[in-house]
Amino acid sequence: MRRLWPRRLGVQLAVLLALALFAAQAVNLGLLAASRRYAAEVQATTLAASVLARRLDEDRPSLRSRWRGRFVQAGAGPEGKRRERLERVAEDTLSEDGDARAVRVVRTPIEWRGETRRGVSVAVEGDGGWVHASVPLRRRDDVAIAPLLLQTGLLYLIVLLPVLWLARRIARPLAALTEAARTHRVGAPPPDLPEQGPEDVRQLTAAFTAMQARIAALFAERDAMLGAIGHDLRTPITALRLRAEQVQDERLRGKMIASLRDTEAMLEDVLTLARFGAPSGDAEETDLAALAKETADTARAAGERVTLGVLPSVRAAVHPVLVRRALQNLVGNAHRYANGGRVELRQEKDEAVLTVTDDGPGLPDGFLAGAGTAFLRGEGSRSRSTGGTGLGLAIARRVAEVHGGTLTLTNRPGGGFSAALRLPVNQPVR
Repeated sequence: MRRLWPRRLGVQLAVLLALALFAAQAVNLGLLAASRRYAAEVQATTLAASVLARRLDEDRPSLRSRWRGRFVQAGAGPEGKRRERLERVAEDTLSEDGDARAVRVVRTPIEWRGETRRGVSVAVEGDGGWVHASVPLRRRDDVAIAPLLLQTGLLYLIVLLPVLWLARRIARPLAALTEAARTHRVGAPPPDLPEQGPEDVRQLTAAFTAMQARIAALFAERDAMLGAIGHDLRTPITALRLRAEQVQDERLRGKMIASLRDTEAMLEDVLTLARFGAPSGDAEETDLAALAKETADTARAAGERVTLGVLPSVRAAVHPVLVRRALQNLVGNAHRYANGGRVELRQEKDEAVLTVTDDGPGLPDGFLAGAGTAFLRGEGSRSRSTGGTGLGLAIARRVAEVHGGTLTLTNRPGGGFSAALRLPVNQPVR
């Protein structure tokens, strides 16, 4: 049932209103048919009672012209479930004519001219017993379906068209708002959404635009603050490194310089993560296969173990520096934790997929859901040589988000780990 139910607001309103109108018309048809049947029964009953009370012996042409029933003399009243309301109406009619008589009425099918019709059996009490009359009801007393269908169609047009127009007026700005929220990326300028539709939807659009502007301002303030911190920290770190060079103890000097180098690397990772919120420059049409080969060659020159798999030519509009940095992080993780990795490239519909796989231990299941978020470390140690800064996957994920893609991290069924950087091929990058 849920699959058949429409998902869009405008269609839901139209379907609900159509069903409500159909139900109302069905109720209206039932009530109208019941009232018409009752009116026909009242007319037939009162006419039959008047005719029976006078035994057709009075010269009343108008009464005779309306009489279509037949009557017989009998000793008892009609059998069946009595229609007491019709009896009271007929008795009141006779009383108004000055002829107080008891009346019995039973609803019953009547054989009339070779066919069975709905009808009433009316009996009036006289001196010699009861006189019966069986009266069939006219077919035109039934409800006419054609005019009712025409009325329903006109009602649907008069009511549904304005509702569909209003639903479209509401749904279009909501759809634009949904698309803007879905496609907006961190660091990108806030979307320029026109304020359309009813006042409530206009206020929602204005509030969303203002919220996006506040978020962009917060990220800009964060980036400026981190940049200032990084600039201010480089000066004392450089001074400490110069002083460390003057330490006479060679072993102590080496440890101090290594610690300062790790601090500089960690600071660079933090600043890189901040800068990726708003990359400078325009995206370039890039051969991702050539970029992957270049990254692997750089990694090998740095002493990292990496092999290349299938690398078909796939071109996409990307920021090459950012994609290269993300791929370097993934290759570095594979070398650090699994003693080497394998880089492959493939195209799936409108996405280019750069995959780095290894034969290492993978990530614990509890880390997979949050891996790649800032400062979540897949390895619990605090050692730079084994644990890193905890920002490599976060930087790779941010690169994917900047390009409108995703970073998918999975443990391989046969053992090992797989990181897939998915980048859109035909989507422009801001």
